[in-house]
Amino acid sequence: VYNAALLLLLLLLLATPLHRYLHYQYILFFRIMFPIAILLVNLVNYLADQVRYRIQSQLKAAAGQLEAFAFTDPLTGTFNRHAWASHFGDSRGHAAGLSFSIIDLDNFKQVNDQFGHTTGDEVLCHVVRLIKENIPAGARLYRWGGEEFLLVLQATDPLYVRPILDGLRCK
Repeated sequence: VYNAALLLLLLLLLATPLHRYLHYQYILFFRIMFPIAILLVNLVNYLADQVRYRIQSQLKAAAGQLEAFAFTDPLTGTFNRHAWASHFGDSRGHAAGLSFSIIDLDNFKQVNDQFGHTTGDEVLCHVVRLIKENIPAGARLYRWGGEEFLLVLQATDPLYVRPILDGLRCK
């Protein structure tokens, strides 16, 4: 709108004669320099809009990355406790119709002690892959602690939930 108004002003100035008291030596100067100045202002406005758009896009992408970092466990790629707080918070109404199960890897400390933390990390990632491959769509997995995970299923019927958990235990 601003650029269109400036272009309209430019056209009006070029179409109308200049003030009669303006010295004729300056008429040519105003007829050339003023339109150039308006075009330059339009160009600067256009470039500023392009820069602003690019910066806003980069900020939006960075905000998305920060949110992903804030809600994702960097090792396993599962949700973390911050995601849990965001998804459920203090409101108990969000948990209606859901089942919650804690998955704890027994004797995991021995894996870290005997084979090292790098191997322990690989084991955690492998276990997470197994869990994700064997849970239904819509289920959410949160890393709750070192080797503890919280599985949230969209069901409360034990006849549906128990076979899923038993299947995970057998893997």
